[in-house]
Amino acid sequence: MKKIMNKLLTMKYKLLTMLLAISLIPVLITGISSYFISFNVLTKKLETTSTQTTKEITRGINNYFTGMTNLLKVLANDTNLIEADNNQNLSFGKGLIANIKSTDSNILNVYVGTEQGLFYTDPYVDIPSDFNHKTRDWYQQAVQTPGTIIISDPYTDTGSGDLVISLSCATQIAGKVVGVVGMDVDLSEFSTSLSDITIGDNGYIYITDQNGRVISHPDTTLINSDIITTYPYWKEIKDNSSGFSTYTYEGKDKYAIYDTSEVTGWKVIAGLNHSELTRDTNPIRNTLMLVSFITLIIAILVAILFSTPIAKNIKLLLTSFDRLSHGDLTTRVMIRSKDEFQLLGSHFNDMAINISGLIQNVSEVSTSVLDSSVTLSSMAEETNSSINEVTRAIDEVAKGATEQAQYAMTSASNISDLADKLNLIDKSTDIIDELSNNAKKLTLQGLNHVQTLMQNSDSTMKSTTNVSVLVTETSESMKQIDAISNTIDTITAQTNLLSLNASIEAARAGESGKGFAVVANEIRALAEQSKESTVKIKNIIQDINQKTALSVEAMGITNQNVKDQVQLVNQTQSLFDEIMEAIRVLSEKVTKIKHTTDEITANKDNVVEQIENISAVSEESASATEEVTASSEQISATMDEITQHAVDLYRLSEQLQEKINSFTL
Repeated sequence: MKKIMNKLLTMKYKLLTMLLAISLIPVLITGISSYFISFNVLTKKLETTSTQTTKEITRGINNYFTGMTNLLKVLANDTNLIEADNNQNLSFGKGLIANIKSTDSNILNVYVGTEQGLFYTDPYVDIPSDFNHKTRDWYQQAVQTPGTIIISDPYTDTGSGDLVISLSCATQIAGKVVGVVGMDVDLSEFSTSLSDITIGDNGYIYITDQNGRVISHPDTTLINSDIITTYPYWKEIKDNSSGFSTYTYEGKDKYAIYDTSEVTGWKVIAGLNHSELTRDTNPIRNTLMLVSFITLIIAILVAILFSTPIAKNIKLLLTSFDRLSHGDLTTRVMIRSKDEFQLLGSHFNDMAINISGLIQNVSEVSTSVLDSSVTLSSMAEETNSSINEVTRAIDEVAKGATEQAQYAMTSASNISDLADKLNLIDKSTDIIDELSNNAKKLTLQGLNHVQTLMQNSDSTMKSTTNVSVLVTETSESMKQIDAISNTIDTITAQTNLLSLNASIEAARAGESGKGFAVVANEIRALAEQSKESTVKIKNIIQDINQKTALSVEAMGITNQNVKDQVQLVNQTQSLFDEIMEAIRVLSEKVTKIKHTTDEITANKDNVVEQIENISAVSEESASATEEVTASSEQISATMDEITQHAVDLYRLSEQLQEKINSFTL
């Protein structure tokens, strides 16, 4: 599942999805909106048409029963019928009743009843003896509301079984009700004519009175029933004069458009099936589905056609970037499409070539630094060994000078006793001669060591100078490496800038530039990695520069110490020359003493003074030798530090070489 998800997230499938969305979404939006707009328009049109039809039917009902009420008003205003209790007037009134009866075949009968008990009807009907017209609803309602035409609720005629309504109106003399005229109207023909009216293809009209009793309906079994009152929309129809309602009947969705007659109070209702609309909108829906399917097929083909080369180019770039990220600077990408991908591949190849050349330069500099560090380390070890030899030689000179000082003090003591022990002068002279010879030998030996020390000092001076030059050259090489690192940093910054420009161009391109934006982000990531590597190289170079600076500083101190050592050695040589001269003089004096004891006695004070001078010179020589020893120890410590820095430089050079070797050039 994860593998499938990763595949679906690739650029190819993203482009495919994008093109499909661009193609299908407008078609679906247009089609669905057209479908619903058409549905609403047809609904509104059907509602308008049905409303007009119901209003026309209502107007016809109003006109029909207005005509009936006008006929009844003619009867109610006729003098003969007002005074129908008079037989003569009644005979004239019968003619008017007959005329009114003949005006409409739906008029079943016309009648008049008076307060005095007269009741006449046309056509004539044998009235039962117990019939009392004044107890009838039509009569009582007319009497209670004089001047108003009373239209009764529909009812079933006992004689014919048809649905009938009665219209009645009171007659008056001087404002006093004297009787009631009325007529019965058969609704059968009226109901049949209205039930034949259709709305749309299958819609129909039905009429109820204000209480919900069906007056007219295509289904004749429902006439004179109150089944309409059980429908959920009846309350709305009853409480409103006109409107539009929806309901469900026998599992089918239906519409009801209704209006109310102002004359009769009847409800004229148009019933429509929901299929009246869906039958007209289904072709639109089917066309939308067909167009969407065709568009989907075309979009898939076009998307595959355009996304395949783009995905192929992206795959080539990703493969090359992956190899480049693992250090293979020989990788190249070949893109033959004449678009931005070809330009991107060309820039990638240029970048790989530039980085490869840069790494080669760094590798050469690193090799030079490594060789220099090896030479520096070797020279430092040799210098350290030479200084150790000098230190040992100086220690021996110091011991000899100390012994010489002790011998000189002994000689001074013996010379002091010489005045009291002249009888032992020969023996003492021999001893002095022997001591003088020993001093001469030691002095010669000391001079030899000093000369050796001077030679070593010269060698040390030259080695130190060479080391200083190498360290300085190493410092210059590090500056060059730092300059190269700055160049890499500049290239990285330019790459970031190019990536930013690419992202801006991709954003301007909108949806079609999203793929290029991903590539720009990848380039920016590689530039960031190059920048991090550059920062690491700079840190290493800075560390090497710091240690090189310390090496230069230490070499300066070493040079100064070597110079001081040479000066001290020169001074020591001068002292040894003076010691040799003094010993030579002493030897001559001893010889003279042997030959002339009197002269020894006479020159005793001079000899004592010379011995004291020798002692002082010996002490100074010993002190100078100790100072030389201390300087040698300091030089040795400095050379140890130089050796350690050389080792560190060698180790850093190896690390730099390892990092450079991780790239394939």
